[in-house]
Amino acid sequence: MNQDKITILVLVALPEEHGVMQKVFPIRLDHSTATQARFEHHTETENVRLISALSEQMGSQSALLSALKSVNEFAPDMVVMLGIAGALSGDAKIGDVCTSNYVLDVLHNAKISDGKRGPKLEVAPDSYPIDAELVASFTFLNVHPDFAEAAEHWRSRSLEDPDSRELGNHVAQEGPKILIGPVACGPVVASKEFKETLKAIHRKVLAIETESGGVFGSLVPSKVPAVVIRGICDFADKSKGDLEEESEGRARRLAMRNASELLKIQIRNNRFLNVALRHRSMRADPDEAQLFPEEEVGPSAVAELEMEIRQALSERSPEFKAKPDSFYLPIPRLRKINLADPTLETEPSKPTDLIECLKQDRRILVRLQRTYPSAALGWSLAYSLIRQQLGGKTALPYVVSGSALNPPRSGFKQLLHTSFEKCATSPEFARVLIVEEPLFHLKNRMRFLDDQLEGLDAYVIVITKAEDAVAATDEFTKTNGFSSYNLAPVSLAETAYFLEKAFDMPAREADAVAIRLDDTFRKFQLDAHPTYFAGIGEETIAALINANKRGELIQLAVDGLLSLIVAADKANPPLSRTTRERFLRHLVLETAKRGAPFDDENMLRLAVEFLQDGLFPTAAPDFLQPFFDIGLLYRVNGEVFVTHPFLKSYLLAQALRDDEAFALEYFDPERVYIDHYAFDLYCELGPSGRVIDNAIGFAQLKIAEAGESYPEDNVFIERGRKLITFSNPRQLRYITASLNETADRMETDDADSASVRSEKQKLIDAKSHVRNEVKERHPKRSDGAQAPLEIQIEFAVLDSLYRALALAATAVGAGSESLSGVRKLELAGLTLTAADKFIDVWTRNRLRIDFEEMREELLSDENVWELMEEIGSPEEDFEKVRSDLGAFLHSVELNTIAEPMGRVLWLISSMAGAKVLAPVLNKTKPGDGLESIIRGVWQLEIDAEQGKEALKSALSEYKGSPVARLGIANHVLSRAYWHHYKTASAQHFITAARRALRPLSLQPSEEKIKKITRGK
Repeated sequence: MNQDKITILVLVALPEEHGVMQKVFPIRLDHSTATQARFEHHTETENVRLISALSEQMGSQSALLSALKSVNEFAPDMVVMLGIAGALSGDAKIGDVCTSNYVLDVLHNAKISDGKRGPKLEVAPDSYPIDAELVASFTFLNVHPDFAEAAEHWRSRSLEDPDSRELGNHVAQEGPKILIGPVACGPVVASKEFKETLKAIHRKVLAIETESGGVFGSLVPSKVPAVVIRGICDFADKSKGDLEEESEGRARRLAMRNASELLKIQIRNNRFLNVALRHRSMRADPDEAQLFPEEEVGPSAVAELEMEIRQALSERSPEFKAKPDSFYLPIPRLRKINLADPTLETEPSKPTDLIECLKQDRRILVRLQRTYPSAALGWSLAYSLIRQQLGGKTALPYVVSGSALNPPRSGFKQLLHTSFEKCATSPEFARVLIVEEPLFHLKNRMRFLDDQLEGLDAYVIVITKAEDAVAATDEFTKTNGFSSYNLAPVSLAETAYFLEKAFDMPAREADAVAIRLDDTFRKFQLDAHPTYFAGIGEETIAALINANKRGELIQLAVDGLLSLIVAADKANPPLSRTTRERFLRHLVLETAKRGAPFDDENMLRLAVEFLQDGLFPTAAPDFLQPFFDIGLLYRVNGEVFVTHPFLKSYLLAQALRDDEAFALEYFDPERVYIDHYAFDLYCELGPSGRVIDNAIGFAQLKIAEAGESYPEDNVFIERGRKLITFSNPRQLRYITASLNETADRMETDDADSASVRSEKQKLIDAKSHVRNEVKERHPKRSDGAQAPLEIQIEFAVLDSLYRALALAATAVGAGSESLSGVRKLELAGLTLTAADKFIDVWTRNRLRIDFEEMREELLSDENVWELMEEIGSPEEDFEKVRSDLGAFLHSVELNTIAEPMGRVLWLISSMAGAKVLAPVLNKTKPGDGLESIIRGVWQLEIDAEQGKEALKSALSEYKGSPVARLGIANHVLSRAYWHHYKTASAQHFITAARRALRPLSLQPSEEKIKKITRGK
């Protein structure tokens, strides 16, 4: 082992801070240059050489320049950013010392924009993880008995410090704490809003300072370990200046002294120093670094586990293998489920981060749907845990396959890293055991797992898809004290943050792309597992943005699943991913032609024919088994099904592209059931011209038939038609004011991207819950024959119009790059006409509801008194309750009448919003009714600059019902919020909403809006 001294470079920002450090580490030698103060210090530790460099001034750039000069000069084994910081955590007190497990550089990608209250900083931070063993060395100080005396002396010495005594309640009575967590590098902004911005980026961020970001970025290529040690000197708020003035510098001195004293303890901590030696060895000879015995310098438990986790992920995801150590892997959330009483109706728990779940429950069973590709989930969770803190200890995650657990000699001790046993009683580490897919159907294996878990002092996560072993799973959870959780999707914030980091994407653009990804995942029921994100490339994202192409995203998921198949193939020789994909494509095509799933016998026959046709040596049962082992296929009552809906849709779309005859039959618009998902991908991949012509012909026919049944003008512009919603002008006044207020808020909103992501995530989760509730509670459609003939005809017309609209919009949207210009023009025109007539007929259908009768019944004295009794209102509130109830009924009525327009506009914007369609829309000539307005809204989505003028022109010509204006305003504001928030095009959407509302004679003043908002 190299016996040279360990060189630690300490970077300090200000002379006053350096002066405090000198009292802890007296100067031994002066290495200063003409431009930089640099010193070597006494350390009282024989094998450590401590060098300090003073930045020329505060700030990340100055620190970076100082670091570069000093690193080149002294070739340090470790860099320490030593100094003071402002607290962002409510747990911190003056004099506490924080050390980083991540550095979040909010300066690198920050930009200044105009906010409601002046200039506003928008951030998209770079994240630099700290070596896991280095983080663990600080946990060691907190919990290890060997350092208890030193840590206690550090605390008591700080309490005896005169500065500490003068600061009184600003410091902790028990002495300073060592806090471990993310530290932000950013500007000194003493505002509540900026603090909230930072907390929204990472809710556990401890403190903010101004120097570390650039330094950590510069050290990545050289692989020199670095850490932040910062004493808390203020609370990064408006009281910062008052505290400095009141304390006369005491807070800053105490903070720097405590941080320096903590560093002094660490340079006597072998775990801290071992990190420097290990990285030195790895830089010199990566192979040699693996030869050190553990009791000397070589990789510790944390470092070895980190390498093991990365290796396992690389084996399961070739794309992950090429990613840097700092690669950000989005992790799905968990949602706790109540198994105590399945009949009990309770609000569903909100999706929660894994760490928070472990703080609540030490034993977690994660139930996966059959469709979830779980091969790398356990290792992905381990990857997310390796640098985390659990109960003040460093998490050590271990992954074991449930199938490998086998009595009597294949238990945790034999299967896991040796540190699992060695760290069992360690006060510094928290073991986390992740068990993948226990064999619940084998009783002896489960008894063995029960025995292994008995008395085990560790956090435990069990991951299972055992849908066919519900009773065994439930018994296991009860016997071993597990809490059950379902897997929730990767959050919008996680996806957006991934896009920022992986593609250096601005925060607002990342938000918009994250929404599109989320839409794609939900539409095609694609479970975006963590390693899936590692395969997403810039070309795929560009195709999604410009042409809304989803096929490449789905192909990534397909390739990932088939890679698992190849890995599980025990045949000799194994067949390639391409061959297996070809078989699956053949399977889904033949299943579609049969109109029913294959049974086991016919499935075997299909495999035999496929293998014989290719002259492959593999036996059919051996060929089929990996499909079931990995979970791409499953059996129910002897019939075989494809597990993943997106896989089936994608492969079927590919097969139909090469089988025009069956594509014409399968996508026949007159079929009872149209597979819209496969049709969507089919159009993107390159559809047959005859299939598209069939869709065009069907749309033309159904629009003509609807015109014969409903020859009147569109209900919104029909003369003499008064929508009863607006019999009460107060309601119109209220809704107009509300929409104008929304436009104001979106135009001037200073909310940071993280806060907006959080708000959107809540709405997405709520919508998902509502959809599930509707599925569970929606009654089966009653027999249509029982309805009056007029209603039956109306619903038949609506069904046909919707099908025509959906086919036309899907074809022109998904086929935006694969269809000829002539066909796109024809489809765009049909989309406009079908949308106009569909809005008309659907709205007429809604107007059949007798709101007047409902109003008379609900606003009767008897009903109002009954309601007041239920809600406990006093008698004098009678008129107010009646008035509020009336306003609510008006809102219900308005939403009922306006919903068809909103749904149709959203459908077109979502299905056919590809930017490459701009020339098509420019050449499309709208017809009568609402077609000009629909085209304007559509163009606004595709090209906001051109669309705003088209919509402006259409709105200036519109003379119909004001409900259409309200529907348009609501739609464009919704699109601005969900897909264009704070982007360059967002202002055009907001302006369009204002234009839609402007002609309403009841548009209120700004003062009136405020009064309405306050409920006056």
